[in-house]
Amino acid sequence: MYCAHFARFIAALLVLNFSCGKMPRNRKYRDSPHEVAAKGPALDIKGVHLEWDGDEKLRERMREGKPILMEGTNKVVDIQVCVSHQEYLIPLLARMAHLPNKLLPSVEDLRMEMVKFLEVNKRMVDSDVKMVVDSAAHMKKLCGFVKTKARREEPSRVPEFQQLVLILEPGLQARFLRPKLCHPKSFKVVVYCMSLFGCYCAMGHPLLMKVVVDQILAKMKREDEDEDNLSYAYIFSLFSTAHVFKQFLTENVWYNFN
Repeated sequence: MYCAHFARFIAALLVLNFSCGKMPRNRKYRDSPHEVAAKGPALDIKGVHLEWDGDEKLRERMREGKPILMEGTNKVVDIQVCVSHQEYLIPLLARMAHLPNKLLPSVEDLRMEMVKFLEVNKRMVDSDVKMVVDSAAHMKKLCGFVKTKARREEPSRVPEFQQLVLILEPGLQARFLRPKLCHPKSFKVVVYCMSLFGCYCAMGHPLLMKVVVDQILAKMKREDEDEDNLSYAYIFSLFSTAHVFKQFLTENVWYNFN
């Protein structure tokens, strides 16, 4: 009798060991990133591969046989990596922006769209399975990184990354336009310069930086020293030179039309 109970106990113990011995208790370390099933609702990204294919830069990259993500970036999540892959991120972030809680796309959906993107460009998907799996997981992390920056209202000095953040949170535009110079009247001077030289500074619209700067510098070269002398003196007292003023605009305008 005791032997039968002992045998059943040993059998149960062995089954428990075989079923759990290879998996740590912490699920975070048990599953690979691409094996974790999406929890809860996810962003609908159906058809986003067509938007990727519409980008000439991405289409050329695929047809040259290059990987989806740039080499050396598949384990890095930072501002520069997001900027390097902005062509992928912009369509995803635009869809996230329409939802109040900014849902992230699921890894599985990203995989499917990446496979379709490769197929459209006549790539051999079978040989790129691992690349797709890793790229999908990393793409979701990049979306989450931009979402975090937007939620924390942490503007970057990189204009291209500012554009990504503003896709999610357009209301942060005023924060990005905030002057970084010490003088408290510096932003008022910018507005004054816009009106003085016929350039409109509407907070709800992007500034055409290149046009603005060119007009200001050209105006300063054409005008006589006596005309609007006080206004120019005031501007130069804050910005020292026109080049400093140009740098000020460069650092504070979130969208740069080249």
